[in-house]
Amino acid sequence: MPQSDGFRESYAGVTEALADPTRWSQVQPLIGTSERASGRINTLRIMMPSPDFAVELAGLEKMLRDGWPSYYLLLWMPEYAAMRRSGVPGVPQTHASAGLLAQRQMADAMPSCWQWRPL
Repeated sequence: MPQSDGFRESYAGVTEALADPTRWSQVQPLIGTSERASGRINTLRIMMPSPDFAVELAGLEKMLRDGWPSYYLLLWMPEYAAMRRSGVPGVPQTHASAGLLAQRQMADAMPSCWQWRPL
């Protein structure tokens, strides 16, 4: 992971904390620092013991609004299962409720010259 990405230290810290839970207190400031530097949520928050699901969801929704829709797919990763079951208001239970299907349909209806394509 390139240093310029801004998440390198927190990724290394989370990896260490998963092996040694006593390190979580050192990792939490790294996550906050990376978020302030990048202006977006560090999705590693979900790996923390007792993560704040509302903060995670708000961060993912901001990324969706800011044009990073693929990050919203993280909601269906195994790491997010506890959040989906938590009953936190606003956690989508299906792709349709997340607005991803509507977004795809809108992209399909756009002229091909307007469609986003990966490089």
